[in-house]
Amino acid sequence: MQQESGLFVDLPEEEGPKTGFYDFKLLKTTAYSRLYVALKQGRRVLIKTTKDNSEWQLRLLQREYELSKNCDHPHLVHIYDFDPELPMGAALIMEYIEGRTLDAYLAERPTSRDRKRLFGELLSAVDYLHQRGIIHNDLKPENILITRANNTLKVIDFGLADSDAEYALRTLGCTPQYASPELRERQTVDARSDIYSLGCLLGELFPHRYRAVVRRAMAERSEQRYADVASLRRAWLGVQHRPRRLLIGFVIVLSLVWLGWESGSRRLSERYLQAQCGAFEATMDQLCREAIDSMAPIPFYNWTELIGWEFEARIDSCQARALRHFAHERTRSAFEQFCTSCAQRAKARITQASWEGGKLYIHQTATLSPEEHAFYDSLFFAGAPYRPYSGE
Repeated sequence: MQQESGLFVDLPEEEGPKTGFYDFKLLKTTAYSRLYVALKQGRRVLIKTTKDNSEWQLRLLQREYELSKNCDHPHLVHIYDFDPELPMGAALIMEYIEGRTLDAYLAERPTSRDRKRLFGELLSAVDYLHQRGIIHNDLKPENILITRANNTLKVIDFGLADSDAEYALRTLGCTPQYASPELRERQTVDARSDIYSLGCLLGELFPHRYRAVVRRAMAERSEQRYADVASLRRAWLGVQHRPRRLLIGFVIVLSLVWLGWESGSRRLSERYLQAQCGAFEATMDQLCREAIDSMAPIPFYNWTELIGWEFEARIDSCQARALRHFAHERTRSAFEQFCTSCAQRAKARITQASWEGGKLYIHQTATLSPEEHAFYDSLFFAGAPYRPYSGE
């Protein structure tokens, strides 16, 4: 779990052959558990047992195994087995990760691109848990490991995780700095409790960016936060992919509208109508260029969600803003028909470009398994070239 410090405590060698494990070393002691590293058939594994073998700690350990044993996600630590007869008592047998915690990794000053990739991997892992009715309840840097081999994110420690049927069993032990208000106050929690923690982590990954997203994710009342991980992901990615140059088109349109209002003209002249049409057409052309330039060999469902959706929303917003300042019904109707025709041509231009030259790989979300979805998401957030899913 953490880099070895040389302070390991060796267990008696004679205890190894009884269980198949040998070379036990105490790695870490936490408030409720002890972590050991051991070898079995030459393979290094992590062993998690209770600190004092009390009944309630054993129940928490058993529940952690029940919640996580069917989880299989590339960014969740894998739990192999629950063994009640190890020398130190009942224990979980887990994947050993050679890595460091998220806060230690951030001290290495990773690039913005690497931090974006890691947050995308974190969202993927938490969304996977939520789809299975599991709320982690203790998302914090200490429970997020970054592997040393390839800097991949792994979420660990399901000790405080809740499913709907197990809420009464949980004993509050979360970290207050990252815990939602309802979790700190021992109220009933849902998936939005993890959304709060994700907002805290996003703020630490990007201290000076995404402030509006962080504020909403960390809203005091759960109903004011994002409803689920998908909503948080869309908001976060929407900020990243907002083309700033599109503001030029809006400035042109709004400037012309303001000049018309300032003159006090209730009936727009034919000349002004032509100017508005020209400005709107220029804006559509700019939108098309931005959207086409954003195309890359990435799964089609990612492009449509991040770029295509935003493109159509900006067309509608631009048209609605301009129409509000046309007082004369005939002139307004003529401008509206022009805008509709211009927008349709722009959308057709984008559709044609998406198919020409194989710019997009067509992978509809509904046809993908969770493993394929996670695989393509990892390629996208890592900026890696497209390659078919091979099931590894």
